[in-house]
Amino acid sequence: MPDNDEFDDFLDDQESKDGEGGENTDADARFWQELNDLDWNSAEEDALDHITSERNERLGQLPVMLKAREILHLTEAIVATIDEKSDMFHLCPQMLENAMLIGAKIVRAEASEFYSPKMESAVLVKINAMELLNQLSLGESEALINLRDAALLREEIADFRRLFVNWASTFDPTNDQPDEWELFKPRH
Repeated sequence: MPDNDEFDDFLDDQESKDGEGGENTDADARFWQELNDLDWNSAEEDALDHITSERNERLGQLPVMLKAREILHLTEAIVATIDEKSDMFHLCPQMLENAMLIGAKIVRAEASEFYSPKMESAVLVKINAMELLNQLSLGESEALINLRDAALLREEIADFRRLFVNWASTFDPTNDQPDEWELFKPRH
């Protein structure tokens, strides 16, 4: 929404037109003054809060998002067991980053209306999940991660993959914008 300064400038322009024989009436001036007097920040914040709340509730219930949270929590628990002094590959921050980005990219995909940005985010989700699996393997090979814990996280990621495939299949390739990269353009 425009800020009050923009409305004040507009009103000043309208008032000067009135004095110069413009077509504005007193009713027009009252309308613009009432519009200017509205508390735009409060109305805008209320609308955004409502939209955000509904969107967050819907997002929070997506099976793929619920599983992403489980992966993050399990990754946090595994990372907490790693001895930082022995972690010469700095797996802890990398694993946490990848686990966090999975959920963030799901949110990004859900926020987009068009197919290409959804697919771009989906590819990044896959990359982050695969990187997390690679880091898990490295942690096992370096005896930094308990084999039982690693098996649990692998199982969660396998479950996530199945949910991910179902989720990504809901993207509508006919609802897209032209993109000069044409990466996700259907081939005929």
